[in-house]
Amino acid sequence: MKKSLTKLLVSCAAVMSVSALMAISASAYSDVVSYSDGTITNGAAVPAASGSQATILVQKATDSALTEDDIVYINQEKYEGTALWSTIATGTLEDGDYVLKMGGEGVTNIVEETFKVGDQGVAGDEKTFTLGDVNMSNAVDAADALLMLQSYAQIEGKVIAEGSNEFKLADIDKNSAVEAADALLALQHYAQIEGKTITETVTVTVPAAE
Repeated sequence: MKKSLTKLLVSCAAVMSVSALMAISASAYSDVVSYSDGTITNGAAVPAASGSQATILVQKATDSALTEDDIVYINQEKYEGTALWSTIATGTLEDGDYVLKMGGEGVTNIVEETFKVGDQGVAGDEKTFTLGDVNMSNAVDAADALLMLQSYAQIEGKVIAEGSNEFKLADIDKNSAVEAADALLALQHYAQIEGKTITETVTVTVPAAE
């Protein structure tokens, strides 16, 4: 219980500080990381100082504790100021959502990019997600809490529109508003606090491409 509470507090602090600094922008799927024909193309900048160690992890998106089977790729190299891991040969990946994470020695900010393998969904199709999975990555985590907090703080361009798929997923406490309380519920689920696991699902309709 103590470990879970510590994780929750760390998550809360991280999300609040990032939100306040507007340091990152979470979205449904990455604009800089993609997968095709057995290769991940990674355009994200490595968050590391030149001469320090940088680490990368690619994993299946999951709400559960990370297992060896979830890990697609993991590596650590010395960062010399040039691009690292711009392409990663993984072979065939199962359809689903994946997360690429990169960090650097002595650097607190972590790059986290979600990308999809397989069918992107057709406009009009119905898809089901866990309540709280605002970015529809098949995991309720700190990135979802950040989106809720950015909307609650009315950050320009980050307000979740009422009636949208994201709003239906973000309004965890069902009070017709996206607030800090919803972000806290998402973080409690992410931290695996006893009795706080979200089991309710929401079915949304895939919108037409813009």
